[in-house]
Amino acid sequence: MSGEEELPDPRLILVILYGLFVVVLTFCFGSHVVNFFRRGRCPSFRSQVASETAEIESDGIKYERLSTDRKNEIDTLRDRILTRILGNFSLTLQKEHMLQRGTSNLLDKSQGSDVVQKDIEEGFESEANGPVDNDKSTVSKDDISEGYTHIVIPRSGVDINGNSINGGDDAQNDNKEKREVPICCAICLSEYEVEDKVCWSCNSNCTHVFHRECIVQWLVAVGRRKSSMQRFPDSPSEKKLMNYPLECPCCRQEFIFARCDKEEV
Repeated sequence: MSGEEELPDPRLILVILYGLFVVVLTFCFGSHVVNFFRRGRCPSFRSQVASETAEIESDGIKYERLSTDRKNEIDTLRDRILTRILGNFSLTLQKEHMLQRGTSNLLDKSQGSDVVQKDIEEGFESEANGPVDNDKSTVSKDDISEGYTHIVIPRSGVDINGNSINGGDDAQNDNKEKREVPICCAICLSEYEVEDKVCWSCNSNCTHVFHRECIVQWLVAVGRRKSSMQRFPDSPSEKKLMNYPLECPCCRQEFIFARCDKEEV
């Protein structure tokens, strides 16, 4: 009938749809197909891929992609490095390092100590100026840590041998001067006891003291958080391992300087 419109040929519609399908496939996967053949036939392309792979391997693998065993290995290496560095700023507490509650005398003079007496709390000032109660300053062997409130250690920035990290700018007598610090570790919240290993900062501006094991574990945990985007080769250097802030958990100042260690970190 002359009034009816002629419908398009179905075969023409199929051809158009097929052409569109081919165009979409070429757009989406054409580059991958070309690269596939280039990898097999083009020497320059293969060498480029090999060089890029070698560069990635030499730079290492991201920390977040490492296996659990590999991460534990890195933690162990950091633990050893930190323990070694803090060894010069650590002390194994003995009875003479403990300050008994109720007195501000640092040590009993009868023990031949060269520790300088000083007050850290105003409440102890009047008692420090008065006579020393010998009965009060002695403790039985069965009760080593009871009744103590402070410990006596070297000043911040001075190692166990009395050497200043600032290169000896301070007077020798000042380097040998001791200080009193509270008997509680701010990390584990436990009191120090005889035979505990405590350590202080090589930074003279940081006055905090901790169990050595506590601060080492703290700094290792900080390393785990800070290293998520860092790459580690099979044999990372100490500089690579310790490339993150080594800050005090209390004052957020540097707890460890690179020059605190006699060996380079």
